[in-house]
Amino acid sequence: MEKVYLGIGTNLGDRESNITKAVRKIALNKNMTLLQSSSLYETEPYGYKNQHPFLNLVIVVETMMPPLRMLIAAKSIEEQIGREKRWRWGPREIDVDILSYEKTIVHQDLLWVPHRELAVRRFVLKPFAEIAPAFVPPGYDASIRTLLVNCRDSGIVRLVRQMTFTKPVNEETS
Repeated sequence: MEKVYLGIGTNLGDRESNITKAVRKIALNKNMTLLQSSSLYETEPYGYKNQHPFLNLVIVVETMMPPLRMLIAAKSIEEQIGREKRWRWGPREIDVDILSYEKTIVHQDLLWVPHRELAVRRFVLKPFAEIAPAFVPPGYDASIRTLLVNCRDSGIVRLVRQMTFTKPVNEETS
């Protein structure tokens, strides 16, 4: 089993509902165990600024799924929630990103783990540091806390509220 850190964000539709649906689908997946969630944060758009603010959080799961299989699961969840393909850094109904595996590094065309832009995105580092401040992503020489302190991204990351997710009883697993 390996811990995997996932970033989840949205800026379209009922944002909080979209986040909750994504986390719930992950919690119901028989191949993953949801361990912890950060608080929910409202953040400025990254890249393309002329769009609604995002809601973001980071969760940690435990799984035996290899990274490419995890990517397929993440994309399936996005599709189930109704994500439409748009442009890079554009608006989205839901986004489920693999931020880092506990030990695994992947550098392929389809997948780069840890996430290529992990260290430059305050909207990811702030919630990540809440749940795993001392974690050093594989291939890095600094903890998440240190990456956050040194992050040059000045985007606003505002705490909305704490989130608590529990695995629903008597529901089918994915």
